[in-house]
Amino acid sequence: MPTDRDKRKYLDSRYTVTILALALVYFCGAKLGLAMAFEAEQVTVVWPPTGIALAAVVLFGYRVWPGVLLGAFLANITAHETIATASGIAIGNTLEALAAAIMLQRFAGFECSISRVRDVASLVIFSAILSTMISATVGVTSLCLGGVQPWDSYRSLWQLWWLGDATGALTFAPVLLAWGARSRFSAASYGIEFLALLGLLAIACAVIFFRVPAAGISGYFFVYLIFPFVIWASLRFGQRGATLVTLIALCIAIRSTIHGSGPFAAVSADEGLTLLQVFAAVMAMTGLLLAAAITERKRAEEDKSFLASIVQFSEDAIIGKDLNGIINFWNGGAERLYGYSSAEAIGRSSTFIVPDDRQQEETQILGRLRRGERIEHYETVRMAKDGHKIDISLTISPIRDNKGHIIGAAKVARDITEWKRAEKALKEADRHKDEFLAMLAHELRNPLAPLSNALYIVESGADAEQAAKAYAIMRRQVQQMTRLVDDLLDASRISHGKVELRKERITLAEVINSAVETVKPAIERNQHTLSVQLPEQSLWLNVDLTRLSQVFANLLNNAAKYTPPGGYVLLRAEKQENSVIVRVSDTGVGIPSAMLSRIFDLFAQVDNSIERTRGGLGIGLTLVKNLVEMHEGTVEANSKGTGQGSEFIVRLPLASSSSQNDRTDEQESRYLSKTMPERLRVLVVDDHKILAETLGCMVELLEHEVKLAHDGDSAIALAKSFLPHVILLDIGLSGMSGYEVCRQLRAQAALKDCIIVAQTGWGQEEHRQHSQAAGFDRHLVKPIKLETLERLFLSLYRPSFEI
Repeated sequence: MPTDRDKRKYLDSRYTVTILALALVYFCGAKLGLAMAFEAEQVTVVWPPTGIALAAVVLFGYRVWPGVLLGAFLANITAHETIATASGIAIGNTLEALAAAIMLQRFAGFECSISRVRDVASLVIFSAILSTMISATVGVTSLCLGGVQPWDSYRSLWQLWWLGDATGALTFAPVLLAWGARSRFSAASYGIEFLALLGLLAIACAVIFFRVPAAGISGYFFVYLIFPFVIWASLRFGQRGATLVTLIALCIAIRSTIHGSGPFAAVSADEGLTLLQVFAAVMAMTGLLLAAAITERKRAEEDKSFLASIVQFSEDAIIGKDLNGIINFWNGGAERLYGYSSAEAIGRSSTFIVPDDRQQEETQILGRLRRGERIEHYETVRMAKDGHKIDISLTISPIRDNKGHIIGAAKVARDITEWKRAEKALKEADRHKDEFLAMLAHELRNPLAPLSNALYIVESGADAEQAAKAYAIMRRQVQQMTRLVDDLLDASRISHGKVELRKERITLAEVINSAVETVKPAIERNQHTLSVQLPEQSLWLNVDLTRLSQVFANLLNNAAKYTPPGGYVLLRAEKQENSVIVRVSDTGVGIPSAMLSRIFDLFAQVDNSIERTRGGLGIGLTLVKNLVEMHEGTVEANSKGTGQGSEFIVRLPLASSSSQNDRTDEQESRYLSKTMPERLRVLVVDDHKILAETLGCMVELLEHEVKLAHDGDSAIALAKSFLPHVILLDIGLSGMSGYEVCRQLRAQAALKDCIIVAQTGWGQEEHRQHSQAAGFDRHLVKPIKLETLERLFLSLYRPSFEI
């Protein structure tokens, strides 16, 4: 792993190599330029190092200036100059490059690719005209001060020096910058055409510049044959092609002129080379400007095409119109949104998509646009071709001409139909939530008043008969509150996917009988006639008995609740292929047609009156739908309307012949004999003494023997001596947990046939799984009702009987 010191040494070595390489290139370019000197040994018609130094500083940064200084000093000191003169000229050349780079980058935002006309203009002004004055002034002054040149030649030498540097800046710098910058042009990608350009250029230059010079103006006519090649290169290959063609043509022209051939050799040397400088400048500027203009135009066309693609393929509808509302642009998004093609829409007034009741909107919008206003996120409605209305959000901006006058408008329309529908659904859900909270408060307050009254009766010293009535009232109200809480918990668990079915192979009759037993008190209380019609043959299902019984109990309970006293409730089942169809119908209040589509929604209720005489939270039918679907079934509601009763149809798959009971052999082996003893021995373990005592009392009411324990250690010790048939064990014991107590009890050989039942306030599936893993046979959720306890004891002797 290289250290920071190693990295610094590497960077320092790279910097040194860069400086030496630049000095070498500058030195070679200087010798090439000095070979073209004719008026003075130190002043040349073209000074390539000007372009080399400028390109190096722009491409590699200001820190390469020592390479320029070193190369310039070596070039001049080897040209028989004194150290002072060579140093002065080197400083002038270095300042020239630095000044040009600073002005280009800080004042012009120069791009090395020279792809903009402003880049060409800044290169001409800052590099060819202004910065070269520094070198010409410092250089000629150094020559005169050193006595190398007389002061009376200062003006002519300064002009020649300045022209030579300017020519170098316009011919050598652009080619180095263009080829040194990133560009999409690749000579290889153009192949034959690029080679053809260079080959034909070489032939043309040979014909033009290697011919015998002709006197008069006719000799200069052939020079213009170079410009078609410059134009060709500019049009097809951009700045890289234009600068390369210019440089090649200039080099050939200089060589031929120095050797006395070509059109510029027909006059004196100083005049010919001056004309050559002008020719080089014009040729270079022509190529640079043309290539930059073509590149800018291509870029503008590409940008325009890109923007047009964005507009055309945008999912939003984008429409252009004039101030009279006449459509002049219609993109693909508008075609998809409104259904009209661009041919159908363009040329028409934009009012043809505006509904009749909103025509005034367009007049108002056009008025605001004429005032220069921008309209954002204006929500309205428009009409599609097929006649349906669309909720849209409009953003409309004025379009201005080059003088700033408003000439039209650009309209962006976004379909917000789904968003509006979702917004409406959210508002509806929020309304249902508020109704539910009010309903919940009402339902929870209802049992509290009778509870408070009954408690007051007992505390006031009521006789036995009054106390019994008060206790009955309290029992009913507690049951009502327990049912409300259970429904809420069930709805939450099912909606979060925390309910897992405990399926087993049972008959439909068992499910229906369990449900009927649950709702029988409500049926009798309302003096309803309940008719249950089941097929004679046994229909086997693979279901969770408890959950499916809850489905039909909820449907029957709803029928009893919404059917007036003395009404009729029918439950009828029939087999259809591999399914069973169960219909629960009644002669009750019925369901309004508007409610049928959402009767299974959470908190939805037919009765939303203030009196709410029937009670409930609107959860039962949601549970029915979810539980049926968990059993891979379906449920639907039918009603002919208010006062005409209702019918709920449940479809369930029948069990295959291969379905088996889910109980394990280990669990099955712990069931007692089929003959139930007269009294069971039951051990109740709970650290809440009042709960333990009340649960023990219920066991005694069922005429079984019971003993109590309030911690884990005493429970284990008592179980060894008592040898209970059933242990009701609280999981949340203080000290040793119920899980640990169960594990230790399972380790006792004398208790291998004992049924251990978990009693806890936690009823989620994950808690049932934990209790089963600890060795519990059953899992009951507090508070445990007397009938639940009785069903538990019966299930120990009838394995198909579920709690």
